Amino acid sequence: MNSTPSYGVHRIMGAETEYGVIAPSAPGTNPTVLSALVVNTYAKLAFRRGAAFREQLQRRALAAELTAEQARQAENYSTATPEGQWLGESESPLRDAFGQVQDASTAHSSQMTHTRTELTSEDIALEIMREAARLLRPGGYYAIHEMSLVPDYLRPELKEEIQKDLARTIRVNARPLTVAEWTALAEEAGFEVLDVYQTDMALLEPKRLLADEGPAGVAKIAFNLARKPQIRERVLGMRGVFRRHADHIGAIGLILRKK
Repeated sequence: MNSTPSYGVHRIMGAETEYGVIAPSAPGTNPTVLSALVVNTYAKLAFRRGAAFREQLQRRALAAELTAEQARQAENYSTATPEGQWLGESESPLRDAFGQVQDASTAHSSQMTHTRTELTSEDIALEIMREAARLLRPGGYYAIHEMSLVPDYLRPELKEEIQKDLARTIRVNARPLTVAEWTALAEEAGFEVLDVYQTDMALLEPKRLLADEGPAGVAKIAFNLARKPQIRERVLGMRGVFRRHADHIGAIGLILRKK
């Protein structure tokens, strides 16, 4: 008699293949981060291509080359540009082959892959710091400048609100960190923090633009924004977020040294 237990459910089991991007010339880079950069770049190109197509449609419609119905159908098509996304609604990393679902509170963190759909700016910043640490000799210097949140004891709900506002406007999963969090990230990457500089977030303010770009540069930026309404809307939205949260969004610079 066969002593092997039999089960009422028979399923074909297989291994899922995950893909990443490797860079042979930089063996220390993270394939997942490189893959995310490729996907994000594709999304940006798709957005620009759709914007250019819509502008062309508007010109043709104004020139009476398209009927009203043709313009409407083409506009609907151009705004339906598919973006890369994960379609795993029917899957769950906590469901086993027999259909039993493990409670999330008892699951290992490695099983919770469905709780994060994309890499954050924090993840990418850490990988960049790690790569810099890999390339530097011990004692080598490294400087970064980033967005920051102030103060360190900022309420979690306000912090989340700011991060969501930035993500909606910039269309990137931006997560500015407090000084303490940036310091911890640098130390995790293998650096010691030598100095920290902080200032207001004035990136899109006229006075800062003039100081950084000069009159000719500002004039060119203004000309481009006047010609591209979608980009103008996005830039003004970013400035609106910076102004709305001016008390808590700042700029930070860190001078680091490899341990």
